[in-house]
Amino acid sequence: GENLPSLFFDAQSEDFGFMRGPDLMVIAGTSLQVQPFASLQNAGSCPRILINREIPETFRKTAEDVVLLGDSDDGFAALAAALGLEVPPAGGAAAKL
Repeated sequence: GENLPSLFFDAQSEDFGFMRGPDLMVIAGTSLQVQPFASLQNAGSCPRILINREIPETFRKTAEDVVLLGDSDDGFAALAAALGLEVPPAGGAAAKL
């Protein structure tokens, strides 16, 4: 495979550095098998929202995490509704938070 550009690693250091990390991580539509992206799920100590058809084998849920199983469109519609945003359904029954 081809190496990722140095910008990826620079951004990773900046986004997940010691002094600052993400406040929330949304992980969607992934098997979490392809590196180095799969390792990003463990890079921060923030709550995570997993929107996926299944829980990937490598995902270790913590008490702060939220898991929405189903299609990504429905999961994001449920997330938007929980935030008070009006979004029309994507074509299926929206998941419930």
